[in-house]
Amino acid sequence: MTESFDNVPRPSPYPVVQMRLPLSRPWLYMVLLGLIVSIFAGQVISELVLDGVDLPMALGAKINEYIIRGELWRLFTPVLLHGGLMHIAFNAYALYVLGQGIESLFGTPRFAVIYGLSAVAGNVMSFVFTPEPSVGASTALFGLIASELAFFYRNRDILGELGQRRLMNIIMVIVINFGLGLMPSSNIDNFGHLGGFICGAALGWLLCPQYEIQPMGLGGWAHLVDRNSLQRALPGVVMVALVIAAIATGAILARL
Repeated sequence: MTESFDNVPRPSPYPVVQMRLPLSRPWLYMVLLGLIVSIFAGQVISELVLDGVDLPMALGAKINEYIIRGELWRLFTPVLLHGGLMHIAFNAYALYVLGQGIESLFGTPRFAVIYGLSAVAGNVMSFVFTPEPSVGASTALFGLIASELAFFYRNRDILGELGQRRLMNIIMVIVINFGLGLMPSSNIDNFGHLGGFICGAALGWLLCPQYEIQPMGLGGWAHLVDRNSLQRALPGVVMVALVIAAIATGAILARL
């Protein structure tokens, strides 16, 4: 897939040219979307069948005391669960919009790494700072937002004015969402969002496509070639994962 950018300013000695931004064909975001919707349906059915007991929530929510006892899967499974219809509706829409665009920009393998590690990082930070139970895909979604911010910042010269506009729009979305979380009446896990955001920013910086301009072909288009890859960024990704694991281990040991 390609996306066209017309009249993008080029640094000297390049003239103003048309470029094709190389995009991947996204599919994983739809799998994730189907998964969280299906699990939410399972939550609803569970409450109906088991007389009000939400079994998936009981087995997978971020509950600090159970994590301390060794149920470490609860540092990931909250990303699959939601607390109500409005919660799943908002996060499903955000995953549809963000996931499609970011998977197209980064490619499926890098998108999967950002989504999965951001989910865990957000739940780890929530475990460290928030005593209340929490669930939701927003830890991973904030990681996606942060990775998109990294993409447009690192490629701001290549993408020109369009890239600058997208960068400002993303910053506004981030400010609004964190601002909503600070409202007294909100029931939002801000530390979970912050952990996902920090991890997504780090991974976005490491995994971000790094474009190089190729000479124009016969069709009059300048081509962008991505010189980055998951393999190239793997040492940095492993370091991020080790930091997350170290923070989680230290927090658990401190509470035993």
